[in-house]
Amino acid sequence: MEEGSLGGALKKRVSASETVKVRKQQSDELLFYNDFRVKILQLLVYRPGSSRGELGKRLEMNSSTVAWHVEKMIKGEVLEEHDYNGKGCLFPSHMIPGSDTYKPLCALMGKNNDRFVVEISRSPGITLKELATATSLSQNTVRKGVNELLKEELLSVKRDGRNRRHFISSKLDELLEDSKNWYRVYRSVVTGIIAAEKFQMETDMRRDGELVIRFGTASRGGELVIPNILDIDRSVQ
Repeated sequence: MEEGSLGGALKKRVSASETVKVRKQQSDELLFYNDFRVKILQLLVYRPGSSRGELGKRLEMNSSTVAWHVEKMIKGEVLEEHDYNGKGCLFPSHMIPGSDTYKPLCALMGKNNDRFVVEISRSPGITLKELATATSLSQNTVRKGVNELLKEELLSVKRDGRNRRHFISSKLDELLEDSKNWYRVYRSVVTGIIAAEKFQMETDMRRDGELVIRFGTASRGGELVIPNILDIDRSVQ
């Protein structure tokens, strides 16, 4: 009787241990089983070209945690990383159609650069000094970011006496327009990954054109939102 009870207890412990092991394996290998990875992917869908440091800052994750998950996602071909001025920029795999687009997006999502773009779009013709005041940053910081954006032809400049006035370039307008096609194609990529990981899934198209993908199992679930266009205003939030 005691042996039977001991055997039953051991069996339960082994069974529980195996369950934990399976769950850990799922967490290690499957993208949508891990909440951190879903958050990382969601941020990069909204902000393609962000750095690991930016992920950590926005998701309030330490650098080692970010690195561990990002490496898993790169190995699983869910993310890809490209070098830009010695800095790694991250993208959802199979979302950006051509290598010519990586550098402009890295510049756009560089530190504070998206803030500069938003302010310039709100106040076309703004000067460097005015941009520094609007963003509460030093003129040197603003100058560095603006020059980076100018180098990738995402801004244009017009002389007005001693002032240089800044505008959104046609190249940036084209980039944002092209993003509609990226996201349209990427929706099928994401739903394919979810289906391959054996999650139940449903989709809902919002009025603004965003696609909400809800997925789950009996024990857990989540959602991912795929926009219909790259929204710089949202990226700075």
